[in-house]
Parts: sequence; C-alpha cells; structure tokens
Amino acid sequence: MKVKNLLAVAALCLFSASASAQVPSWGGMYFQYSPTWLTSNYADVNTEYFHGFTFGYNQSIGVAGDKVPLFLEVGGNFQYSLHTAKEYNVRSTAHLLTFNVPVNFGYSVRLGDKLALNPYVGIKMRLHLLGVETYDVKGAENCNLFSKDDMGDARWNRFQIGGQIGVKLIISEAFFVETGYYMDFSPISNFEVKGGKNYRARTSSVNFGFGFCW
Repeated sequence: MKVKNLLAVAALCLFSASASAQVPSWGGMYFQYSPTWLTSNYADVNTEYFHGFTFGYNQSIGVAGDKVPLFLEVGGNFQYSLHTAKEYNVRSTAHLLTFNVPVNFGYSVRLGDKLALNPYVGIKMRLHLLGVETYDVKGAENCNLFSKDDMGDARWNRFQIGGQIGVKLIISEAFFVETGYYMDFSPISNFEVKGGKNYRARTSSVNFGFGFCW
C-alpha cells in the first residue's frame, strides 16, 4: 500500500491563560481547532491538509521570578485528526487519535491590557492510540496504520518525539490564535525513503482556541 496519509499533529501548542509577569504559575483547560499542513522527508509525497480537534490541560510555571515573564509550560492533550484523499476514483479517509505531551519554554510580551504575544520553543511526545484508513468502496476493509498485516514494512510507529517552535497571540486571557511548526526527531515509520533515511513528518499549523484558567 502506498503511504500517503500521515498524522496531523494534532494540535501543536498549548493554551496560555495569562501573559502577565505578575502571574508566574497557573493551570488551564482548553479546546482548539487546528488546521494542519503535513510534509515529510520523502520528496515524492505531496503536502497534505488535515483537520484537527484538540482537548487538553496545561500548567505554566514561572522560572525567572515575578519580574521576568519566562515560563515552562507542560501538560497533555487528546487530538482527533482526519484527512480525506481521492485516488483512482476511490476516496479514503484517515482517522487518527493521538495523546500529546508538549513541554515548552516561552516568554510573554504584553501588548496591552487584553493582548499578549507568547513565543515558545520546546519538544512534543506523541502516542498514537488509533490510526485507521477507511474507503468508500463497497466491500473494502479498513486499514490499520499500525498493523504489519495491513501496512507491511510501512506500518506506523505508535510513539514519536520531536521539536516545535511557534508563537501565540492571547486575547482577553481566554482566546488565542497561534501558528507553529513541528518536526519529528524519531521516525513515524521504519519505511526507508531515498538516501536510506526513515520516514519522518513535519507539520505547520494555525490554531484557534479558547480555555479556562485558574
């Protein structure tokens, strides 16, 4: 089977509840929509578009005192992603459920009473709980992306770790708009691409979300 549908990563970033240097530590729940564009180190695979929906929790910890808004951000989230493709008049849809654990260092720049800009850099660990590709052809069987019987040597690995960088605009300490970039350090598949390298993913995303903090 030709490998076309890779994971979205689901939501590449966490919600920042407060940008004030006077609030060095807080926690929050959040929900976000994450349209994502995926590429890879395999030149023959086109960039693909994924829808992503994420629900999670994060905790921010001040690391430089009350007067310097430098923070460590940790947490976890569940992300559901889907991608639809059509080839030879056959439509397929990839469904992916992933548990993500991001760890970021960030700096908060206050732009006004209700606006803050939070650039960050960090790592993200991903555990894929579900990966299925379905087809609209009568009688066609679903494909398990983590099964050697279905995918052969191109089956996906359930765990990856990678690096990420991005910037987040916080609005009224409740809503945010964010752009981020993520790159795998470990392979998503042991399938070898040109040059003998394993299959690795890169994603760019624009996230829209809201949350609650305490």
